[in-house]
Amino acid sequence: MVESFHRYFQMGVVHPMSFPGASEKEQTLLETVRRVATDEYFDAIELPYIENRDTCRRIRELCETAGCRIMIAGQPRLLGEDASLNDLREPERIHAIKLVKQCIDMACFMGADEVGVLGGGYEEDRFEEYYSRLTESTAELCRYGKERGVSLLMEVFDYDVDKKSIIGPVDRVRRFARDIRRDHDNFGLLADLSHMPLLKETPRQSMEPVREYIRHLHVGNAVCTEGAEAYGDQHPVFGFPGSSVNVPELREFLKTALDLGLLGGNSRPILSFEVKPWKDQDPEAVLANCKRTMNLAWSLV
Repeated sequence: MVESFHRYFQMGVVHPMSFPGASEKEQTLLETVRRVATDEYFDAIELPYIENRDTCRRIRELCETAGCRIMIAGQPRLLGEDASLNDLREPERIHAIKLVKQCIDMACFMGADEVGVLGGGYEEDRFEEYYSRLTESTAELCRYGKERGVSLLMEVFDYDVDKKSIIGPVDRVRRFARDIRRDHDNFGLLADLSHMPLLKETPRQSMEPVREYIRHLHVGNAVCTEGAEAYGDQHPVFGFPGSSVNVPELREFLKTALDLGLLGGNSRPILSFEVKPWKDQDPEAVLANCKRTMNLAWSLV
């Protein structure tokens, strides 16, 4: 593709993945957000929940000045507190809903219009009970977000490897998206390239049946060989030894997204790198890896 990818999507970074632990210290958080916001390669940044409103204000003003769009990632908060929107224990489910509502409130304060979430774990023999709870929770959050101009994005994860989320594989994803979108137009799906090998699905198998619901995209990598280094949902750099995603796979993903009409148009969806430094890797070097891989893959589309 000769044309710039900026015409087709807003290039983003999942901040808590690229800079793990950065949100624990305000100065480090501000410095790493500035690193992304002032880089013209990026159009968007996905932030974790930040409790301090003064810090939020400073980040909001920085991103407004830089013209960098903000999206709130609720997934790290749910995972960090081991909270599930489909918990069968009612107090725990209500707590998970509260965590996401706080992310929606943060989105409003930051001028963001999307919040990402994920489905929790489940037991196969009680699938319908877990599914019902997730439907109830998601509907409540969609109503809460609608009143505040915020959309809820359900990220598709693996169902039997690492996160073992109830939302995956694609047949379940399609059923869930149809059920929620029947009453809530501020709901969408977040498709993640790094999870597709773990789901044993190609990009077309994973996205085509649910293309009308996809609003947001992540690209990353995964190691699918049990026992290998970085096995599971660890998001190593592209081309990591024994991993599933490098230039050819990223090219296929981008080509599929284009073919399905997911890229381009007036809105230009966010497509974010979700790649994490492995062990002592330099975050800057990891981002450089992401850029080079994207540049080459896009040129081959």
